[in-house]
Amino acid sequence: MSVHYDTDARERIENLSRLEELLKADKAIWNFDPKKSKVVTRLKSKVIFFKPDGFDFYLMLGAAPDGVTWYPETFFLRFDDQYLTDQEIVSILSMIRGKV
Repeated sequence: MSVHYDTDARERIENLSRLEELLKADKAIWNFDPKKSKVVTRLKSKVIFFKPDGFDFYLMLGAAPDGVTWYPETFFLRFDDQYLTDQEIVSILSMIRGKV
């Protein structure tokens, strides 16, 4: 691990076990627009799943398109809602597991 990102990486790894819980959340950002974000980002993700957590932070998973498939671009925690501000938030009605 990098000395510069040790805490951030550790928090991500520790919370990775909560990925299934995050994917069961009922809201997501659809067509994420980095220009609207309050955070400077180079994310390619167009969908960001998020779950507000009881500890005043958000679990977030970004999914980006790659031709005909989607891939998980990032998994991170935020202690603010700056990625959500001015974005299109949609309700998730159901999820279907695809073929692996």
